[in-house]
Amino acid sequence: AGRFQDHGEIQLRLAKGAFNAITHYGEHQRWDDMEKVLVDLRAVAKRLPDHSQVQELVSWVKELAWPEKDDLV
Repeated sequence: AGRFQDHGEIQLRLAKGAFNAITHYGEHQRWDDMEKVLVDLRAVAKRLPDHSQVQELVSWVKELAWPEKDDLV
C-alpha cells in the first residue's frame, strides 16, 4: 500500500481491512491492537480526504468506537 498511496481502490481495500480489524479487536477488547490498526486507517484517511468511502469508514469508527473523540482522524 505504501507504493500506491494515491491509488484510491488500493487504499480503500486497506481502509476496509483496518475497519474490519478495528471491529474485531473492539469486540474482543484488544484495545492496544485496535489502536495500532487505527493508525493505518488515519493514514489512509489523511491521504485521501475526498474519497467518500474511506471517509465513511472513518465516520463509522468514530461513531462506534470513539464517539467522544473529535480528533480521531
